[in-house]
Amino acid sequence: MREIDRISSLPDCLIHHILSFLKTKESVRTSILSKKWIHVWKSVPRLDLDLEDFTKGEDFDTFANSILHYKLFSNPQQLDTFNLRRFDWNEGSYETIKTWLSNLVSFKPKVVNIRLSNLDEVDLISVWYLFNCTNLESLVLSPRLQGARVNKMVENLKVVDVNVINFPCLRRLNLAWFKLNDEFIQKLVLGCPVLEELGFEYCYFDFTEKLTFSTVKKLVICDCKFSENSMLGIHMPSLEYLSCEVRLGRVLFENLPSLKHASIIVRGFQKKSDEKERRSPLRGLSNAKTLRLSGPAINVETSDLPVFEKLESLDLDNLVIDKDLEPLASFLRRTPNLKTLIWRKIKMMEGKRFLGGLCGRFEIHWHTRLKTVNEFVKYVLYFFHDSIDILSRSLKK
Repeated sequence: MREIDRISSLPDCLIHHILSFLKTKESVRTSILSKKWIHVWKSVPRLDLDLEDFTKGEDFDTFANSILHYKLFSNPQQLDTFNLRRFDWNEGSYETIKTWLSNLVSFKPKVVNIRLSNLDEVDLISVWYLFNCTNLESLVLSPRLQGARVNKMVENLKVVDVNVINFPCLRRLNLAWFKLNDEFIQKLVLGCPVLEELGFEYCYFDFTEKLTFSTVKKLVICDCKFSENSMLGIHMPSLEYLSCEVRLGRVLFENLPSLKHASIIVRGFQKKSDEKERRSPLRGLSNAKTLRLSGPAINVETSDLPVFEKLESLDLDNLVIDKDLEPLASFLRRTPNLKTLIWRKIKMMEGKRFLGGLCGRFEIHWHTRLKTVNEFVKYVLYFFHDSIDILSRSLKK
């Protein structure tokens, strides 16, 4: 019985949608299926170019050049998505990619993801052509660095130097491995009037300006470093989700009335003098409904903390807690509506003496018989004290 080619009978718009899930090299290969398919890939509004699909960088460059040339001169059209991943460089690669990205603006793409790796040309000036791409709705720029030189290079990253940022439609922006100064932050705030998702990864902050986006709902900051006098103030009245992994003493959460979910990971202090100005990362997070705290440098002292009226779930990870548990108890008394307490990798101390640690994942849930906050606190402390007794007995053996 003859098989029926049902896919080829589909409308072109649906075929284009199906092919948009493939990388461009795979999409081009469909041209051998039949005469109808020879030109189908040419109308797919998506380019996904990945060096890993080729055995040689030269082959990748030739393929990408031919595709972009055809799209630009033979079949001009708007692109929905442009993805570029190239983690290997040879002589001439920089100029080649600069040409690609300068031409990319002509396609008026809505989504651009660029992941490059070049230890000698970290600034990648060519990507700044994109900062006037007015149709963009999502932009990810990540020149991925590798090797032992990475830590030394973070402070030597080039400043993002653009004359104008004009993103009237941009809703998502992720930057990695860039140095950001006051001038850039000011232009970014003015040039992104509808931005909803903002991410910084391994960036170097050299500014004193506050992040004052009124529309951002999601903020992710991953392991960024700060210059000597930099302090990051976060002022985002619409922010609902916050994930922040930083050095303590460099971030202030100031105006987050809409915050629902927060995850704070503290990697100690960037420099020793920061410890003298120790600021609790909990200040400014009082509107959160769920809160995760991770890192031994986190301080749960409550002298300057508000009441967490809306907090229902608290997740503690890799914290250092004193044996008397009073700081923890005081903090829990400021969470009148807490329903779930989760902890993992808790280290118990008696003064400067390490008693031991609680590994694994433990949960304590609010019970109906626990009618007051104090009763819940006593219930939690009973578990901790019981764990401390077990640790103490094991150390005496």
